[in-house]
Amino acid sequence: MCTSRVVVGRDDFSVRILKAFPVLRENIEAFMDSLCFSSPKYVSKYDLDIFTRLFWPWSHLVQVWTSLVGHPGYQKNGTFNTTIEALNEHRMTPGSYVFRISMSCNGYWSIGYVASDGKIVQVLCFGLPMIDYLYYGKQQGLYDYHFVHAETRRDDYTH
Repeated sequence: MCTSRVVVGRDDFSVRILKAFPVLRENIEAFMDSLCFSSPKYVSKYDLDIFTRLFWPWSHLVQVWTSLVGHPGYQKNGTFNTTIEALNEHRMTPGSYVFRISMSCNGYWSIGYVASDGKIVQVLCFGLPMIDYLYYGKQQGLYDYHFVHAETRRDDYTH
């Protein structure tokens, strides 16, 4: 996409990614904000590598990205502490959860959830797409409720 360059300007990369995924036209700024881990002005091979690990497979990159960052349980720029803060008021609702891109383990997702004993647990997700973790966690009763502005909602993965 960008030949052998290690770093590409954000605007140049935007033009190139739109050629590969024209459907991004309406959301290109949000997409680029999600992609630019190292700098708001540039996209590096490192950024692209991490991004594709998070939102794989490449053939469904836009669909996966749209689904995950648009999910009410997604924490943009979340940290360990913000996850604890977000879930603290939901300790009485086991299965409440949020998820975020891990800040300590690049290229992986982290899910924070309220366990049946009311404790807040955070786990790193390895080896599966994030949507699979959410689905399997729901099946096991771990991730039942995401919340929007302190209102809990039950997830529905039937679509």
